[in-house]
Amino acid sequence: MESPTRFNRSQIVTLSLLVLGYMAFYGARANLSVSTTSIIEEFASVGFTKETLGAITSVGTLLYAAGKFFGGSFADRFTGKNSFLFGAAGAAIATVLMTILGPAALMFLWSTNRFTQAMGWPGMVRVTGHWFPKSQFGTAMGIVSLSYLFGPFLSKTLYGYLFDLGYSWRTIFYIAAAGLIVMFLANLAILKESPDLASKSDPSPEQNEILPVNKIFRTLFTNRNFWIVCLLSFGFTVMRETFNNWTPTYLEEIGGLTKGDASRNAGMFDLFGGFSVLIAGILSDRLGPKGRPTIITIGLAATAACLFILSQISTGSGTSLIPILIPAIAFLMIGPYSFLAGSLSLDMGGAKGGATASGWIDGIGYLGGILSGWYIGSIATTAGWGAAFTTLTITAVLTFLVALVYQIASPKTSVAT
Repeated sequence: MESPTRFNRSQIVTLSLLVLGYMAFYGARANLSVSTTSIIEEFASVGFTKETLGAITSVGTLLYAAGKFFGGSFADRFTGKNSFLFGAAGAAIATVLMTILGPAALMFLWSTNRFTQAMGWPGMVRVTGHWFPKSQFGTAMGIVSLSYLFGPFLSKTLYGYLFDLGYSWRTIFYIAAAGLIVMFLANLAILKESPDLASKSDPSPEQNEILPVNKIFRTLFTNRNFWIVCLLSFGFTVMRETFNNWTPTYLEEIGGLTKGDASRNAGMFDLFGGFSVLIAGILSDRLGPKGRPTIITIGLAATAACLFILSQISTGSGTSLIPILIPAIAFLMIGPYSFLAGSLSLDMGGAKGGATASGWIDGIGYLGGILSGWYIGSIATTAGWGAAFTTLTITAVLTFLVALVYQIASPKTSVAT
């Protein structure tokens, strides 16, 4: 029996390329959230407000969701590596153009960035499914998931120092694009789709098999737990994307921080989320079939409590709790969230259908994420941040109720494909 945590050298190289590559993806996502106030200030004369940036992020999230639905099947049909490379190249081009074409093109280019980035994660899921056995799915996907947490953490920390040194938001965008280009080239040269390709041996017939899309869909769509996980993804993503999009702005307005300090402190959400993902992934491989549902349920209950406390904080009242609550929410929420489009997708879709499962679960989640942009931004503008976090508290409670249903319904969470 394989050790759930012992990887060989080729597996470590594969994980390293995927993690570093997807960290670069998030460098070209965190750039907008940390630059929000700078962009609003520069383009205030043409009517840019928080609602404007909220609308841009919401449309971008809509295109990201659409890309997820498409990207999962694309990866299962044309290989995970090709899907990943397509996402990196498209996002790099769009990021550079955003600095050149001005405010009129910002929504279109940000949406293009998000749509192409959507190809990255399903590609990573497919590659991971080929490289690791089922007994290591939780740990392997936990490590891969560190990319979308440590990526934003390191990016926001770097961007914060650059703001302190007087660099503009355009410089931030150039650096984000450069990171994507470097990792595109590294993965193009080194990443292999499967162990057979890495060893230059002929792929086994089973490894080489591509399942018809309709067979993958039939397997997933007739699985009740698949749809429950999609609902969980919807609720989790509303909450996660709110913190991704608005934490720097919230820390400036309520916490009274400078742009640089707000960017660095916002990175704590991602750092503690990374700790959560790694711990949750390792635990889930050891706790058996009920491990992941139990971790999800407990995490959501505690997240709801922390969000309620955060909703009671206003300027000058209780702000000392903010540096504690935001990392705590990340630690409680992000580990459970990482299961949905990661190890649970591989559990239900297998190596040959896991990318499609991940694409749909993530896609439905990001339909919820649309609300985190325009809707949460408009609530914060008209009713204040307390009302915005009250909305998130309600979201956490409703998602917790779905998690209870999932825990009852999940003795069998995998589907062979």
